[in-house]
Amino acid sequence: MNATISRSLLFACLFLMTAIGSGQTPHVAPPPRRAILFDRFWGKVTDVGKDFIEIQGLYIEIKGEKRCKTERKLEGRKDVSRDIYTGDAVTVRGPGRLLTATRVEVSGDLNTVTVTAADGAVSVLRRSEEIPRRFEVSDWLRTGGFMPGATDSDSYRLADVRVGDEVMLEFQLYHQEAILPMYNICSAISIKRRPGGRVPPSPTSDPTSKYQYHEVMNAYQDWEEFGTPIPDKYHPRGPQAGIAPPPKPVTPRIPDAAP
Repeated sequence: MNATISRSLLFACLFLMTAIGSGQTPHVAPPPRRAILFDRFWGKVTDVGKDFIEIQGLYIEIKGEKRCKTERKLEGRKDVSRDIYTGDAVTVRGPGRLLTATRVEVSGDLNTVTVTAADGAVSVLRRSEEIPRRFEVSDWLRTGGFMPGATDSDSYRLADVRVGDEVMLEFQLYHQEAILPMYNICSAISIKRRPGGRVPPSPTSDPTSKYQYHEVMNAYQDWEEFGTPIPDKYHPRGPQAGIAPPPKPVTPRIPDAAP
């Protein structure tokens, strides 16, 4: 037995010496990735594959001493709500940009961000002009599954996604210690709209549940596209109460008693 172990060690040493002598690097596991940011990103799918998803959207961070006011408003079926940030030195950060402003308006549909600088100069960031961002996907998504413990809204698989879908991604920004690049890893997908189509049920959808996530998204999409009233069980109450109310059943009037 000892002779067998000695021969194994000898072969291993010879292999290592041969690799080093020939200039080859012995295979070693890559350094682990370290998550430095957890965030979500809303956008339109422009491409999707077996190990990636690409979406077009506005990704910004608003920093600094700021005040925020939210205005909820509908014009017809169009959501013209906005979030307004004001302050002496508000910064707007994003891929390839850093702006300083005193006022920032973010549209409710996340399609535009209007930045007003201290000198009155106005810059408008539009989603339609953004370069699509490609995300690697987690092992769960790459193998055809979804994140363990995901809710009905966040358990969509890559196979469920179509180009043109409006989605919300949950992602992590990873830093690999020995190789300076950063990696955006998508860990969960939520389909919000499918223009001209129907948002499908997610893999974790329970047909017996009274609340069906995909039905809610389709109800909102029907109202936005066709003006179809939203069913009462999915109709919002509160800041969005101005959305078209559902049809009410007509209750026959009981005739007056005969004299």
